[in-house]
Amino acid sequence: QSPAKFMGFAPNKKVARKLIMGEYFELTFFSSICADGRKNKKKILELLSLTEGKNEIGQHTYPLFENREVLFEFFEEPPLLEYVISLSDFIITKENFYQKERQLLQIADICLSRIESLIFATGIYELTYYLTQDIKHIESFDRGLLTQFPFVFLRSKNEYNLVPFEQHNDTICVFNTDNPVQNIFSDV
Repeated sequence: QSPAKFMGFAPNKKVARKLIMGEYFELTFFSSICADGRKNKKKILELLSLTEGKNEIGQHTYPLFENREVLFEFFEEPPLLEYVISLSDFIITKENFYQKERQLLQIADICLSRIESLIFATGIYELTYYLTQDIKHIESFDRGLLTQFPFVFLRSKNEYNLVPFEQHNDTICVFNTDNPVQNIFSDV
């Protein structure tokens, strides 16, 4: 039996990709189908100096991407659009937490401030699909679902009323410290 079926969901493109890779941290941007998905994808790739698919990166403009494999994928499941940046070897410890959180916030701010149709971004180790597989509309994301993610990045004016941990420009980072789904801190 495949691991995906064993875990209780039918395999699809997203699940199959996860089964052949190691653990990755996912920074996922969401928008609704009314947005021009392909245009937004191109804009994100341009802004972050990435290519679609696998990126083997040494030196980079943004420290978040340096010396790691970065995978960029676009999923269009009307009416929901997802732009997923998967980061290899992204280890968060209590000692480096603020540095890693600021790197994520910087990237989220770059995208959210320049692409109006992006609603928010989430950050979690490999559980985005698990948490969102039943979501069909952007309106289905509520405060309860968003607090399942360790990190949520949104514009400071938003409908979710989540308590910001930190703000950069007009983008806030919500760190859900009582997250029941995943402890993001590595023991390393």
